[in-house]
Amino acid sequence: MKSLGNVLDEAVKQPNSVSQRMATAVTFQWLCRLTALCSILVLAVLLYTVFSKGFAHLSWSFLTSSPHPDPTRAGIWPALMGTFWTCAACGFLTLPIGIGTAIFLEEFRPRNRYMRWLHALVELNIANLAGVPSVVYGIVGLAAFVSMFGLMDQSDNAGQSKPPFIDIGSRYYDQFLTLDDRVVLVPVDSNRSPDTALREGLEAIDQDGKPINLHLIAKGESAPDVQSERVVAIRWNETPGRVHRQSWYHFTVPFGHSVLAGSLTLMLVILPVVIISSQEAFRAIPPSLREAALGIGATSWQAVWNVTLPAAIPGIMTGAILAMSRAIGEAAPIMMISGIVFITRAPSNLMSVFTVLSLQIYDWAGRHEAGFHAISAAAIIVLLLLLLVFNSIAIVIRQKFSQP
Repeated sequence: MKSLGNVLDEAVKQPNSVSQRMATAVTFQWLCRLTALCSILVLAVLLYTVFSKGFAHLSWSFLTSSPHPDPTRAGIWPALMGTFWTCAACGFLTLPIGIGTAIFLEEFRPRNRYMRWLHALVELNIANLAGVPSVVYGIVGLAAFVSMFGLMDQSDNAGQSKPPFIDIGSRYYDQFLTLDDRVVLVPVDSNRSPDTALREGLEAIDQDGKPINLHLIAKGESAPDVQSERVVAIRWNETPGRVHRQSWYHFTVPFGHSVLAGSLTLMLVILPVVIISSQEAFRAIPPSLREAALGIGATSWQAVWNVTLPAAIPGIMTGAILAMSRAIGEAAPIMMISGIVFITRAPSNLMSVFTVLSLQIYDWAGRHEAGFHAISAAAIIVLLLLLLVFNSIAIVIRQKFSQP
């Protein structure tokens, strides 16, 4: 039993204890505010530096031009379209797989003891994969998607490139130059076909796709002087060059250094983030919603599709925003997959070679000329605007599903 004196002493000391806790809480709040203020100041300085250097170089020609050795004529169109293609394909691949995995892990938990252990092991591995450096995923993508683990070697003993194992949506031609230095194309069956044998009247097409009949200039025969004859005349020893045209549905195996390989590699980078954030969104749903759906006779899948998934969409989209923001800015895995910066054409299909804005910025920022530093700042502004557009779309979707 406490004496009356002890009780009175504790009552006297209590206000001091409360005041100390309040002082500690206020100090911690101001410390958090100071930390946030420092972060905002650093961000403001960085944004001011980027905008002051790059805003003057933003123009329509900068957006629509290709890279060039002269910084005053260089543009970002191939890198910009490569970013669009890569991130769009990455999003279409990642979100269904990530959300489906989260649904399986959270809504269909096994009851068997050993399956629960396996379930926990899978979740542990997903959490660990979220912390793996992105360059490691680039090495995995290089081995798995570009060369298919070397199972389909793309070079022969002489080091020459072999045709793809599977090739869909390509048309191959042997290219010749006429005496008038115009390009004519002779269709061949596939890239494995031998070179076209030259003969009189060989059927070909010009660059506009119009059919023509070639005239063969035999050995020792003089070239024609008439312009119309020189356009369709080729020499007997003309060596063709194999070229091909790709359709929009062009597909090859292995994937090579293509948009699809880059998208799949970025999918590996952000997939753990999407899965974990989606799991947290499903865990935040009150269990009473599931129980109510099951109580009125709905199956487990009906409860997921009609109740829990719509309720989890806002949280899922929050994770998708963070994941896509990381994917847009990644340069290390794309450098492993593509490794090409000076590309003058935008991708036309998933098998096209590509570069992205982050890789183009890295290349320009590493050069010594001040002009390249300025256009790299302009490219950073475009990348930030692109990131803002992607995030805005995701926020609109999240707000739409958040409304009751």
